[in-house]
Amino acid sequence: MEIKGKEKVGDRETFVVEAIPTVGTPEIMYFDTQTGLLLRQDFVFESQGGQKNISIPVKVFIEDFIEINGIKMPLVTHQVSPGFSLTFRYYFNSIKVNVPIDDSKFRMPKEASKSGGKTSENSEQARLLYLQCKEQNGLEDYDQAIALCTKAIEFNPLLAAAYSERSAAYYFKEQYDLALSDIKKAIDIEPIANNYSLRGGIYMQKGKFDLALADFNKAIDLAPEYAHFYNIRCVLYLDKFANYNKALEDCSKAIKLMESPIFYRNRAAVFERLKRKDLAEADRKKAKMLESN
Repeated sequence: MEIKGKEKVGDRETFVVEAIPTVGTPEIMYFDTQTGLLLRQDFVFESQGGQKNISIPVKVFIEDFIEINGIKMPLVTHQVSPGFSLTFRYYFNSIKVNVPIDDSKFRMPKEASKSGGKTSENSEQARLLYLQCKEQNGLEDYDQAIALCTKAIEFNPLLAAAYSERSAAYYFKEQYDLALSDIKKAIDIEPIANNYSLRGGIYMQKGKFDLALADFNKAIDLAPEYAHFYNIRCVLYLDKFANYNKALEDCSKAIKLMESPIFYRNRAAVFERLKRKDLAEADRKKAKMLESN
């Protein structure tokens, strides 16, 4: 490593440190001169997968540090590459340090071991393709998203997030059978709350409301502090099961977790069905107030 000088990252002065590996391109790191925190990394991502070598310059900006048990941790990272940028913002229900981890978590999956570890070699390329797929979904270019996620899956058939993101693209294109097939694969690999929620949404579009309800129940079991799941289940109880008391319970829970005009409007609809027009009007007023702010 070699200190190359000083440079500003935003309004902070940093030491610029060049790290030169024995193989590959140098990495540049920017450390805050006052705190010593790493604020930026510049590197070149290289892959020899596919038909040709790929070199992509990447800049990562690191922000919003908090202290947990004496350790500084960033809550925001911005990844910038030519024609592509992505921001990660991290939210935590709890953080534990030095928790014992079962050794089985580090065993190679059977599918990967059969392929001689090839999926592990291509995992970084798959991850970058998945991130680009996710960005294209955000830009509503669903065909491009599907193509990118398909390529990511070719590099790493065990990347659950790529199946989930491709499922979302099919969902937005109203190709629900394809969406359902992908999200089932995602759940098989990684049975997390967001995957159950997406499958629940697909089942709603296919008119399979009992299956949708079961998936949102599972999503809430896995992520009981996520307000949107309660809101969706509230709408299910309201519109598809006519269970107004359970709908009221869920909408109220969503509002307790996060005040949103949508949540208040949905609860107003529940109060209307319960013939509580005064409470319905109060919720509509609250929704308008939140929207104006």
